[in-house]
Amino acid sequence: MQQEIRFCTSPDGVQIAYALAGHGPPLVRVLNWMTHLEYERTSPVWRHWLSELASTHTLIRYDGRGCGLSDWEADEFSLDVWVQDLESVVDALALERVPLLGLCRAN
Repeated sequence: MQQEIRFCTSPDGVQIAYALAGHGPPLVRVLNWMTHLEYERTSPVWRHWLSELASTHTLIRYDGRGCGLSDWEADEFSLDVWVQDLESVVDALALERVPLLGLCRAN
């Protein structure tokens, strides 16, 4: 699966990495536990899911603060800042409405 990696900045200055793959209407996979944009696309657990989703959508994924290609140094890890990170990705792509794909998040 080919992907384009980009970066945006959350309101508290943390840089968030996100990836675009596929073509079609946008679909945002909401942050789940321990992401890495590069490793997920080759993972035996995720690659089939991601390829299938990207075959019919522009799949948008992002690494959470402290994970993957996003900034590892952050002062806060809370639901509020995770929502701000999601908003930052959606705003960077100038999307007004977008379906979200939510998976399990274990803390």
